[in-house]
Amino acid sequence: MSLNKLGKDELKIVAEELNLTVPEGAKIAGLKNLIVNSDAYKNDKELVQSAIDYALAEIKNKRLDSETKLEFERIKLAQLQKQLELANIQKNLIENSDIRNPSVFETADNNNVETLLKSVKTLTIPVPSRVESYNLFFQSLEKAFKIKEVPEQFKCEILLNILGERVNNLLVHVSEEELNNYSKLKDLVLKEFSPTPQECYNRFQKAQKLSSESYVQFASRLCATFEYYCQLRNEPSCLGNSKDIALKRLGSLWNRLARDYNYLNLYREFLRDYERLGHMKEATNETDPDITYYATHHGIYRPEKSTTKLRVVFNCSSLTDNGISLNDIQYNGGVIQEDLYAQMLRFRTYTYAFTADIKMMYRTILINPKQRNLQRIVWCESEHESPKIYELSTVTYGTVSAPT
Repeated sequence: MSLNKLGKDELKIVAEELNLTVPEGAKIAGLKNLIVNSDAYKNDKELVQSAIDYALAEIKNKRLDSETKLEFERIKLAQLQKQLELANIQKNLIENSDIRNPSVFETADNNNVETLLKSVKTLTIPVPSRVESYNLFFQSLEKAFKIKEVPEQFKCEILLNILGERVNNLLVHVSEEELNNYSKLKDLVLKEFSPTPQECYNRFQKAQKLSSESYVQFASRLCATFEYYCQLRNEPSCLGNSKDIALKRLGSLWNRLARDYNYLNLYREFLRDYERLGHMKEATNETDPDITYYATHHGIYRPEKSTTKLRVVFNCSSLTDNGISLNDIQYNGGVIQEDLYAQMLRFRTYTYAFTADIKMMYRTILINPKQRNLQRIVWCESEHESPKIYELSTVTYGTVSAPT
């Protein structure tokens, strides 16, 4: 447990995780002293280590997000360079050709991206609001390409311009090869907006109410069956033993909970609700499966806050005994929220606007049962009880793959 290799941002996160008040403008030395002199550092080494792991994971995630954005900007810059080269070629063509030949200017004008974009937009139906109409949209677009004799190298750019902010999320993950190949980009767009309402409707028609269910429970069951299989960078067999570490951290957590009755009550109620909602279930296997991962967990307790006094953190960056964590083998979920600028522009488009919040949105997405053994925790209602093993059933916000 060393603070020497941590930067200023990491030290700030560690201090906040330990419920310490960070002075404004604090330097690295001051942050280290603040942490070292805290009660948690002196009495609860496991909690401090957990906070350090969490801080390192947070900074790593931010760096990955920044790298993704930089890669996207690099692709956009490469596209602009190609446009500039084409513009220079057209300019030289005009300068070196007979000025009295109007066909030269006509050809150059027809190959201008902006001119082509305007003419294609005129001949193409508007981007549909219903996903079922995207095939018709592409038929219209490709007919416009044919009429205007759009060069292959401009088709992708025109398509992205027409779709606008609808493809913001897609662009984060698309490769440069796909970005320059119209047919591949079209397939990705159709996949992104694949029609699902008919499938959902068919499923609702076939569903049957159980005799033990109320109508509300029946509707809830039908609406809460989104299931997700998390793709991994490496085989989970590379993970080492994590159960011993999780049990040790649980003992350290109980040392803190036992000293504060309000903190204990909030923590206990949070995990009771988690289980009651079906977001975690007790693992009943007598023996562990061959491959498991046990995440550590701790609380960020701020009794002075008027709303959320406790935030429970599931730390999937906690290392196994061979130095590999679950987050190390997951792909980054990325940022799926639109940027503020795009939201403000859309907000100004309409006379009336509504805002809403979907409660526990990502916790309604179930993890495939085959992968839930990678989302295990240990917990006990009392420090005198034997710890029980639970599996988190839904997308967990302590994982790198969880969207932000």
